[in-house]
This record gives sequence, structure tokens and C-alpha cells, in this order.
Amino acid sequence: MALKEYTPGTAFTGVIGRTFDVSNPAWPRPLRTKSGAPNIKATMAQELGVAMKNGLYSVTTKGFDGVDWPPGGVFFLQNGVLLGGISFMYYIGSYSSEDGIFKAECVVNPHTPPPPSHLYFNARDIGVGLCGTYVGDQAELAATVVVGKRSLTLQLTLQKLADI
Repeated sequence: MALKEYTPGTAFTGVIGRTFDVSNPAWPRPLRTKSGAPNIKATMAQELGVAMKNGLYSVTTKGFDGVDWPPGGVFFLQNGVLLGGISFMYYIGSYSSEDGIFKAECVVNPHTPPPPSHLYFNARDIGVGLCGTYVGDQAELAATVVVGKRSLTLQLTLQKLADI
């Protein structure tokens, strides 16, 4: 049975019978935002400084596991969507930020085949979890990267390059 809605402030359009079989429910139509409307909560949180701001960020990495990492890359952050890349790989994921805490998860895949000596050679769908803190336009994060059966830990620094 489809949900029957009616405009609040108008007469109830359902039927209330003596039993459930002869009743037809109806509900007041809830307020909804129009398709394509901005996410006011995210925008206000960013304006008040309690959420990390949308933008293009440089990413520098340092390995905790004695592994040499590529020199860095970029993250594009916009309303909970994380996109980015480095020389051979691209990232797609999501993030949240509130009250100085940043959390994200993404999947890394190659856009160009890396050389055989590259850590991610022949790797696909690499899972990455990130968490840390941010202040203003900079974040300090720890990341766990799962490559096959190997789990690696990184330190990342995000620095805002441009507004979007």
C-alpha cells in the first residue's frame, strides 16, 4: 500500500473504519527541501568554524611502517564527499568533520599503472580509514591502509589550497 499524504491544515483524507481492513491511513505531508537545495546544516557548520571547510587540500604523507610513500597529492572536500589523487592513484570516499574531529574512509584505485616497484603495483580497491583533528584550514590525520593482507599506518597533513 502506498503512503497517502495530505497537506497539513486541511481535512484528513484517510478513512477510519471499525477495523483495520476497512481503514485507509493518511499522514500529514512533512516539510521537504526542494531537489538541489543546499545543505544548510553543513553550510552553517562550516561558516561557524565547527566543520572543516569545503576546498582543495594538499596532502603530505609520512609512513610509520618504514615504507617510502609518494610525495603527496590532493584531496577535494565538499559537503561530505572526498575525491583526490596522487601520481598513479585516485581516491573516492566520504568524510565527516565536527568540533575539530575529522573522520573519513575512501577506496584507492590506479588511474595509470604504477611501476613494479610501487607499493600499490597490481593493487585495486585499497581501503583507507582516516581520523584525526583539524584547526582552521589544516588537519593532522592518521590513516590505516589495507593493501591485500598488509595493513599500513600513515600520518597525513592536509593544508587548504583553495576554496571551492
